[in-house]
Amino acid sequence: MEDEPRLRQLSCVQTRDAAGALDVEGNHAYIASRGFHIIDVTDPSNPIWVSTYALNTFFSDVQVTRDLAYLVQDTGITRLHIVDVSDPAKPVRIGGYAPPGEALNLWLEGETLCVADGSRGLQILGERKDLFRLTLSTTLGQPRLTLSGASGTPAVLEISTNLMNWSPIWTNTAGTGEYADPQGVPQNPKRFYRARQ
Repeated sequence: MEDEPRLRQLSCVQTRDAAGALDVEGNHAYIASRGFHIIDVTDPSNPIWVSTYALNTFFSDVQVTRDLAYLVQDTGITRLHIVDVSDPAKPVRIGGYAPPGEALNLWLEGETLCVADGSRGLQILGERKDLFRLTLSTTLGQPRLTLSGASGTPAVLEISTNLMNWSPIWTNTAGTGEYADPQGVPQNPKRFYRARQ
């Protein structure tokens, strides 16, 4: 006598290509496939498609923690993508890493990322503490930049109009702060920003 099924299907979300990996954090499911897909699963019987990142890139694995998604790109050159998913509707790539081998699988524990790297064996990666996150918003058309970094790490905010020549406009020693650019108005649309130590 066969065992009776212990599971039943509540719903289904079809991805464009085969779903390669899955992680769930809070009320969202994160799917690695052709593109990185974010699904709201608050109601498991009625999942809602929220957004897609890099639709034409195939990802084979994903791990999500602390509003960051770590993805293995498996299209041509293997590399890792680090994507900010604090706003699930607008995932943004904020960094990456090119492993020496062929990343096949990820495991995330706290701030330590373990990578099964093919012929190169196990790669153990840790988050760099000297990096900054620069977020751009606007208030009445004026750019406002929010800088986030390790406490006490000095940072210099620089500006450019051509991505070649950079000039410092603000120095922050607290690691976190905000700067409103008084010249960043519609009359000066080509203004680029970066933060460095």
